[in-house]
Amino acid sequence: MDQWKSQQAIIFLTERMSKVKLSKPSIIHGIRAGLIAENWCVDEDAILASYLHDILEDTDTTYDDMVAAFGGKVAEAVRANTKFGTNGEKKDIGQIIDSCLRVGEYAVIAKAADILDNIRNYKGYHAQEKWERERESLEKKREVFLDRCAAYVDRNFYKDMVSAIFSK
Repeated sequence: MDQWKSQQAIIFLTERMSKVKLSKPSIIHGIRAGLIAENWCVDEDAILASYLHDILEDTDTTYDDMVAAFGGKVAEAVRANTKFGTNGEKKDIGQIIDSCLRVGEYAVIAKAADILDNIRNYKGYHAQEKWERERESLEKKREVFLDRCAAYVDRNFYKDMVSAIFSK
C-alpha cells in the first residue's frame, strides 16, 4: 500500500478526533487498528477503513466527507462499521457485522481490526471493574464475529480472532 495513503488517513483521523472529547483513546485506537490491518493484507480500502472505522460515530465527519477524502469503498466500509444506522438508530454487534458482510471483505477486516485491538488493549485504559464489564461485551463481539464470519476461516484476520486472549 502507498504509505502516503496511510499518512493521509492518520492525519484525517487525528484532525477530526482531536476536535472532540472522548473517554477513550480514539486516535491511537484507530492507528493501531490500521496497523493490524496492514499486517493482514495489502487491500488499501481495508487498511484505510481500519484506520478510520470510528470516525463517523465519534466526530461530525459525514459520509460525504469520507467519500471526498477516501472514495466510496472506504466510506461504505466505515459506515458499515459504525454503531449507528442511517436513521441514527443504534445497531447491535450482529447488525454491524451483517452490514460489514454486505459491504465486503474490506469492511469485515476493519471490524476484525477494531475488535482485536480492543481485546488486546482495552484493559489498560480503565479500572478493573469497568474492564470486567467491557470484557463481557468484547467476548460477545468476538463470538458473534467468529460465528457470522466463518466463511473467512482461512484468513489471517479470522485466525487472529480465534486465538485472541483476554488477559485477566
